[in-house]
Amino acid sequence: MSQCVRLGGSADLIKVYLGSPQALFADHRPSYHEADAKDGWQRLQDCLKTNGAA
Repeated sequence: MSQCVRLGGSADLIKVYLGSPQALFADHRPSYHEADAKDGWQRLQDCLKTNGAA
């Protein structure tokens, strides 16, 4: 995945939250991990701002 992003000319940072399966932000699921969700949300916001999308 990182290689494809770089081939497209973009910088990338792929973060894997090993303790949080799919649906990272689904706070109604038993697998929800608040710390991971907050970190992921902040990283998304920072990425959008950095790339002029926010």
